[in-house]
Parts: sequence; structure tokens; C-alpha cells
Amino acid sequence: MPSRSPLLAAPGTPSAVELARLLRTRELSAREALEQHLGRIGEVDPEINAVVTLVEDRAREGAAAADERAVRAARAGEPLPLLHGIPMTHKDTHATRGIRTTMGSPLLRDHVPAHDEIVVGRLRAAGVVSTGKNNVPEFAAGSHTVNEVFGA
Repeated sequence: MPSRSPLLAAPGTPSAVELARLLRTRELSAREALEQHLGRIGEVDPEINAVVTLVEDRAREGAAAADERAVRAARAGEPLPLLHGIPMTHKDTHATRGIRTTMGSPLLRDHVPAHDEIVVGRLRAAGVVSTGKNNVPEFAAGSHTVNEVFGA
């Protein structure tokens, strides 16, 4: 098995499939999953500069709403969405309603879209809790993430 970078998932971190199962079965709350996600960002992001916009308060509201939705679904015997409660950052190239979306360009440094791009909307509809945006090269034009807004 190839070695994993210590900057990736911490040892013992569940896969996305396992995390989805833990959230659906309520063995883990969306709030707990979010706090683990934010904690890992806090540990590694100063070194790798991957997360350029973090919306912790909004994400906590989303996780709380997901936990409430899980209680209602359990009472009603209804299934939860496939990605229920999974915390996720989005590429800074995807318009994300209410979250700064710069596309790595100084031209869009302060752009906050009023709508979700279709992929983000579908992820949210599937239960994802949006936590922020990931660094990208300007307008995604390049294979290395360097831009004038956030650097490398």
C-alpha cells in the first residue's frame, strides 16, 4: 500500500463512504463531523494554503440543521440524503451562494455570488455542509495553484 502524506487524512479518519454511513446511522453527528473537519483544516492549512475562504459560523448552522433533519427523518422513518451532513469545501471556481468566489483572480477578489453553480447546488441538495473554498490557479488556467489573490 502506498504511503500517505501526513497532510492528507489523519490516521483513523474515516473515508467519505464510512463518514456518510456514520452520519446516516447517527453514530456521528453532523456537528461532530464538522468540528473534526475544521480541526484538520486548522492543523494543516497553514502549511499548504488549500482553504482560502472558511465560513465556520455558516457551516455550524448547516451542521445543526443537518442534525435536526436527521432527528425528523428518524421519527418519520424517512431516509436521509446520500451525502447528509458531510462537510465539504468547494473549488474556488464554483459559484457558491453567499460565499466569496474569486476564481483565484484579483478581478473577482470580492465577488460573492447570489446563486449556486449547478454542481454546488446538487451537492447541497444531497446533504453536503459547505465549509468554504479551496485555492485554485487564476481561472483554473494551470496545473499549479498559484494566484495573485492567495498565493501558492
